[in-house]
Amino acid sequence: MWLIPLALLLITSLVACATPAPAPAPAPLPGPAGQPGATGATGAPGAPGAPGAPAPVPAPAPGPTPENPITWIFASNIDPSGWYGDKAVVPFLEQIEAATDGRVKIKAYWNNSLMNVADAVEATRSGLCDFTIAPIGYTPGIFLYTEALNLPFLPTPSCAAHSGTSYKAYEEIPGMRSEFEDLGLKVLAFANVSPYIVQTSPAAGPIKVLADWKGKKMRTLGGPPTDGVTLLGGAPLYVPMGDVYTAVERGTLDGGNFVWEVVVSWAFAEIMQYFTEVNVNSGTQPIIMNLDSFNSLPQDIQDAIMSVAGAKGSEFLGRESMDNVRGPALEVLKEFEGKGYGPYEVYTPPQEEIDLWIATGGKPVWDKWVTDMLANGYPEAQDMIDAINKFSKEYP
Repeated sequence: MWLIPLALLLITSLVACATPAPAPAPAPLPGPAGQPGATGATGAPGAPGAPGAPAPVPAPAPGPTPENPITWIFASNIDPSGWYGDKAVVPFLEQIEAATDGRVKIKAYWNNSLMNVADAVEATRSGLCDFTIAPIGYTPGIFLYTEALNLPFLPTPSCAAHSGTSYKAYEEIPGMRSEFEDLGLKVLAFANVSPYIVQTSPAAGPIKVLADWKGKKMRTLGGPPTDGVTLLGGAPLYVPMGDVYTAVERGTLDGGNFVWEVVVSWAFAEIMQYFTEVNVNSGTQPIIMNLDSFNSLPQDIQDAIMSVAGAKGSEFLGRESMDNVRGPALEVLKEFEGKGYGPYEVYTPPQEEIDLWIATGGKPVWDKWVTDMLANGYPEAQDMIDAINKFSKEYP
């Protein structure tokens, strides 16, 4: 008797297996970044459109607001309480925040606390920081067109002029722009240090004429500035800034080419006595940004940032950091004379003497730089020199 119920059970099972399973509910469409599961016209998970209709377009992610800003990481070796940081770099960062109406906030790491300045380029490329100041002297052979801005005796009359000229050349010379973009970098502005003038110790004596350079052991930037000092007859040495004071005290350095700012920030009034005001060379320092970070910003925020960066921001940085420090530096010299140092001598050679220095240690270095660049496949070398000369004339 139990065989009949068993047969009925088998028939029921077969019918059940032949019936298709109900289709699963459609998976939610992926929403925009930061909005997982926001799908369909209503944004509700799994809200499908009409049969046969195209997939609904996700709502765009909300842009940054003052309440929910983008945070950029800025890293630098600069001391924010020093002249250069306090008068120029900190205000520049504040200008970026203000121009974006608070939609970009900057978290700054100072005094090499996040990365060493020598690693600035790689730190920015890797995303360790979003932007930084990258002195090109730390990366020789990488930014070859940009190195023209470190050539000795350039005609830029001030740091504002040198920084502004640098950015205008960056805009005009494709090869210069490419050497940053090819590394995934964008230049926001230039925060250069200029002019480097001649400063020597009491024991070394002043440098007033070409013959005074002979044998002088001078702290000099690497690259073209070293070539220039060599042609002038000096003995260029690279000594880290933190070691200059002791080296001059011991006589292993006679002096060097420095900006006026060192008198204010590095107590050089205690070791230097003679200051010859000739624009021997400059230090080029682009403010570089991770290109992907910049391009990820909404266009209106990009425009807002560049309204305070670019040539305008470069001129601001140069003026506030270097050009405006000469007066305070002279006041420091007066103060130190009251303490028994000095007497100090600030001297500007006549133009014919400066022209002799340029003919000896400037123009030959420019010509060699162009020749070497052309020979190595950099066709815009002369264009770079021409751009520097052209833009320099725009500044008084």
